[in-house]
Amino acid sequence: MISAVFTAFVAVRFLLGVGEGIHFPMMSLLTKTWFPPKERSRANGIWISGVMWSTIIAPLVLVPVIGWLGWRGMFYFLGVMGIIISIPLVVAFVFNSPKSHPRITKAEVAYIEGNMEPEAEMDERFSSQIKEIAKKPTYWILMLAGIMNNMTAYGLIMWLPTYFVREQGLDFGKLTFVAAVPYLFSIAGIAVMAFLGDRTGRRSLLAGLGYIITAVITYFAATSPTIFMTVALFSAAVFFQMGFAPTSSQSSSISSRRRGWEQGPVFTTEWPC
Repeated sequence: MISAVFTAFVAVRFLLGVGEGIHFPMMSLLTKTWFPPKERSRANGIWISGVMWSTIIAPLVLVPVIGWLGWRGMFYFLGVMGIIISIPLVVAFVFNSPKSHPRITKAEVAYIEGNMEPEAEMDERFSSQIKEIAKKPTYWILMLAGIMNNMTAYGLIMWLPTYFVREQGLDFGKLTFVAAVPYLFSIAGIAVMAFLGDRTGRRSLLAGLGYIITAVITYFAATSPTIFMTVALFSAAVFFQMGFAPTSSQSSSISSRRRGWEQGPVFTTEWPC
């Protein structure tokens, strides 16, 4: 019985990955195509913050749905609503390039294209492009940074509820509000770091400083004697850690024409962590 349930769980998770695996490479390519370098941190920050907002809003929506349809029915509800809402929005508003958008002005197209960085010549052969990536140190550094980033960010955020209940003795009924606070600070962190990244152009420096500050604050948060200080310090840690998401060099270091499939391995190695 356990083996059958586990097998079904693995299969469903695999299908989920197939379904949503296109999202991050697609958004990364759209950001690269639609936004000049000086605007990309904010563009990245806006769509990445949606992940955090969904975590905050989900309990408000899904708890009543579970009471109405049960926990199994909730998954059907999410699937149907995802199709009904997402597909029309994508068809109506998402276009591959500024030139292909039917409602954009010529002045806006000229502004976008005029502020893009020049694209380098590239070999069209797939094998040649793989070799080019493999010998590119910045690509592997980016992948390693992404792995460590998600280990820290999602490790902290997902571990916090257990830590609050077991180590700090927080009543389970009060957990929803306390656990939501770090997510709110993560959204604020994305907004601030995105603004600074576009304003200064020092995205890698901001991300690196954010990591260092996060490490120091996390140490004091883990040794804090009170719930209030623990929540405050962990929230501050998540705030600074979010410097990587909008200010990383993902949107500037990779060619637009290879961007989708180059970003796939990066996000594939990040998310399992």
